[in-house]
Amino acid sequence: MNPNTAEMKKLCPATVVGGLFLLLLVSCSEDSNPEENTSTVDEQLMETDDTEGPSENENPDGNDDSAENNDSEEGNTESGDMSAIELTANPDILTNNGEGIQSWGEGVSLRAIKIDGTPGRLIYDTQFRDKGFGVAGARWDQIDYYVMFQGEEVNASEKIEIVFSIEVSHLVITVGMMGSDEGHPDGETGKWIAYDKNQNQVAEGILGANESNLGPDVKSVNNSYGTYPIALDIQMPIRSLVIEATGFGYGAGNPKNVNSYDNESGNQENNSDFNLVGISFQKEG
Repeated sequence: MNPNTAEMKKLCPATVVGGLFLLLLVSCSEDSNPEENTSTVDEQLMETDDTEGPSENENPDGNDDSAENNDSEEGNTESGDMSAIELTANPDILTNNGEGIQSWGEGVSLRAIKIDGTPGRLIYDTQFRDKGFGVAGARWDQIDYYVMFQGEEVNASEKIEIVFSIEVSHLVITVGMMGSDEGHPDGETGKWIAYDKNQNQVAEGILGANESNLGPDVKSVNNSYGTYPIALDIQMPIRSLVIEATGFGYGAGNPKNVNSYDNESGNQENNSDFNLVGISFQKEG
């Protein structure tokens, strides 16, 4: 046996024992201060929570819940039924030559009424500058008022009735061909009557250039003969509306050409006459 090999065999047990003793010393040294190590770990966890995780009041997706709720509430308001619905006179809606009930958009119908109160024929008036709905059979294709008609004293007007399938409010009607000083300083005039769902009259008012929403005698179309938007003062929802003419100047004026008529065109008396250009309203139901 090599003498060096024998010497190494003698040293191996001592080396192993020495190594184990060294490992034991290291282990004791690491466990000598456990509280300090625990504190270090807690601090690291707190740092992680502050920088990477959401707080209790924060949306896990990174969005602010309160801002999202506000947006939702505003969206509901804007998408509700409170926006105005606007309808404009259009010949394309007329069916059956204007006889009977005519549909003027969803849930809105029209019908014409003659001087004597019987059903009339709705017509789209294009005779002059301002175009709109009127009633056929009198002096013009408009809504005409007469003191005398076909030799009889009537003191009455043609009418247009507007019926809504649900209750409506905030109504504004636009009239056309309403002369601001024709026949009287207050010009051509008319009136409206509103009814509730039980057909009870609930409000009435006047129509004229002086009633324009834009100011007295201020037209919505500058080059028109007389196109005026007029808000109706109604304090409750309604289901129907009747529009008619009055004598010149809210009935204070005198008509022209009284008792002048022929059987072809109807009475030639010149009194208030105008047409219906449009309407706006809000649904209540």
